[in-house]
Amino acid sequence: MSYQKLPYTWGAKSLSEINGLTLDSTIGDTVWNTDWNLMEVRSASGWINDCAVWRKANSGQATALEVGMAVEANDDTSILGAGADEERYCGVIIRTQFNAPIPSGKTFFAAVAYMGMFPVKLFSSTNQNAQAGWFVYLDASTGNGQCLVTPTNPGVDTIGVLAENVTIATRQTVLVNVHIQT
Repeated sequence: MSYQKLPYTWGAKSLSEINGLTLDSTIGDTVWNTDWNLMEVRSASGWINDCAVWRKANSGQATALEVGMAVEANDDTSILGAGADEERYCGVIIRTQFNAPIPSGKTFFAAVAYMGMFPVKLFSSTNQNAQAGWFVYLDASTGNGQCLVTPTNPGVDTIGVLAENVTIATRQTVLVNVHIQT
């Protein structure tokens, strides 16, 4: 048996390397994302994978939409904005069209993951040492698409479980890998 190169247009690359390929790649190109351990395909909007979809995003809120924010879907499937309404929750932003936050009042596209292990913005009002396996849930008190964690299942607002241990300082936000499931 002979050795074959990886069957991807761009081989295996980290997330930052993939983001740097955006201008050099063409629609249909493939790459193995070593940070997320999955294949990504170049679409008209940017790199995408099996765990996410590109959605139109209108950041009409006071803050920009950023990677890791939990977002809600509008009736036309576009992103309504960062939020905590479990009935409208559609996933977590994993990439924006230009690999930068979507400015307030602007319309762009964002890749929204609805399953898989991706970074999520977590917030805590007190110093918290969260453990892998704790529940990650939506809560309107956090604002700006941030989530909270708890060792006990809070029920309907749960979006996934922590993939790693993390310390969240009082009134701080951290970006942490979470096993997401909508």
